[in-house]
Amino acid sequence: MTLEESLYARLNGYAGLTALVAARIYPMSMEQNPTLPLVVYRRIGGTPDQQFGGTAGIGNPVFSVTSWGETYKSARATAAQVRAALNVSMAALGGTGGVNAQIERITEGIDLKDPDTGWYYTTEDYVIHVQE
Repeated sequence: MTLEESLYARLNGYAGLTALVAARIYPMSMEQNPTLPLVVYRRIGGTPDQQFGGTAGIGNPVFSVTSWGETYKSARATAAQVRAALNVSMAALGGTGGVNAQIERITEGIDLKDPDTGWYYTTEDYVIHVQE
């Protein structure tokens, strides 16, 4: 299982989040004409740790997770459930598919409103320290 699949499994397996969004958790972008609330996640960067003579075998990819809602309250409630879902190490999942990782939130939520749709969203970034 890839890191992205493990991240999706963690989000989709968290009851507090799925109570709000069901299975509306998407990589990269949401579907057209979506039902809200929903979550979109994507890899936005990161670098492998370096050591003399090569990489250390530990990666630090950064993922942006955006929680969308029709209201500010809905977007914030969804973001709170994302934080709760990711507030454990992914290794606590039994190292799903060999992925051994620790998650760290690196930004506080940034709250915005889409001018075209009128929808609210909160974006937070997480670095995932993963053994490669």
